Amino acid sequence: MAIYHLNVRYCSKSKGQSAQAKNDYINRNDKYSKRLDDLQFSGYGNMPKFAEDNPQEFWRLSDIYERANARVCTEIEFALPRELTLEQQQKLVSSFIENTVDSGSNKLPYSFAIHTDKNNHNPHCHLIFSERQLDGIDRTAEQFFKRANTKSPEKGGAMKTADFRDREFIQSVRKTWREQANQALEQYGYAARIDERSYKEQGIEQAPRARIDRVTWQELNRLEQEERQIVQELALKGQEINKEKSYLQKIEEKQAQGMGKYESKFAAAFSKLSESALKHDLSNEKEKDSKIHTQEEKVPQNRIQGLSQADFDQFLIDEWLPQIEKYVKAQEKRDGMEVEITQYDKDLQRIQGDYNKLTDKNQGFLGLWETKEQKAKKKELEDEYKHTAEQRNAKSQELAEYSQKIKAYEQ
Repeated sequence: MAIYHLNVRYCSKSKGQSAQAKNDYINRNDKYSKRLDDLQFSGYGNMPKFAEDNPQEFWRLSDIYERANARVCTEIEFALPRELTLEQQQKLVSSFIENTVDSGSNKLPYSFAIHTDKNNHNPHCHLIFSERQLDGIDRTAEQFFKRANTKSPEKGGAMKTADFRDREFIQSVRKTWREQANQALEQYGYAARIDERSYKEQGIEQAPRARIDRVTWQELNRLEQEERQIVQELALKGQEINKEKSYLQKIEEKQAQGMGKYESKFAAAFSKLSESALKHDLSNEKEKDSKIHTQEEKVPQNRIQGLSQADFDQFLIDEWLPQIEKYVKAQEKRDGMEVEITQYDKDLQRIQGDYNKLTDKNQGFLGLWETKEQKAKKKELEDEYKHTAEQRNAKSQELAEYSQKIKAYEQ
């Protein structure tokens, strides 16, 4: 269900905090890359020209050139409604940004990232921004972070906005988020709503819920994590069961198709069982006369018809089932090779198409002159085509040999 959660944090240079580290964390860069699996989406905007397509560079320079006692960035962290899809959450975040740091009155450099866990239990967004306004003046990085000059703006740094420094800003941004989130929930057909205000402020006559202490909260959090783990384990077990069912179904299909193929193998195995039974009978009847022995030797002719169901089932398990498993895996491997060859063919067509496009761009009289860049690119495509063709031929040869083995096995 949707919950209200929004925090505002100030990143101060005097406290040893870093805007670059904050940006690396939310975008899972460098030392945070191990947690990349929870990063769902990221973006940035309003970057000055010296870092137009490189927000990481902007935050690094902010750490360098902002004054020693300055804020290098401000962060707004807020929970996203779990009811919404990732695409809907992206639109909601964009709308929130347009009403705060990228509004008509504010054009502030910003970066953001959407995080969540595997089960989408905790979708949330980190939005970091600089308080320096973009005013259309082209400045170097060093000048951008200098103190502003109100009389001659082009001689000073970018002006810092005062809108994000007081308590009213926090109240305003919390209200804006409530309005934007509830509007999205209504738009996408959900009855859930969020509100940062107390029941009293909302005019609701309801006793507030009792606050829980930290120890109780930690215990509840631990239990919730255990519950999630159990759910995940059950899901994995379900996947394993479905996989086993699918595998058994394949075996049954192959069993129906392959009875004739393995008929000779069954006969040979039954013959071995008969011989074994015969030896056992003869060892127990050594003292009988030759006439009885002659009668006993006639028994194996009908031994196959007298084989018990238990012996037959055990034979299937020991002799036939492994053969089917091997056969199924061999077919799957062959299918995989065919898919690889198909992909190689597509790659060769793509490379040939790119090569033809380059040739069509020839210049000069009769179109025979090529630029240096064209020649280099054509050489690169020729090498790629040759390498891909070699891989394709090798895989094709491997497939032919493997198919021959399967065919021999089927016979």
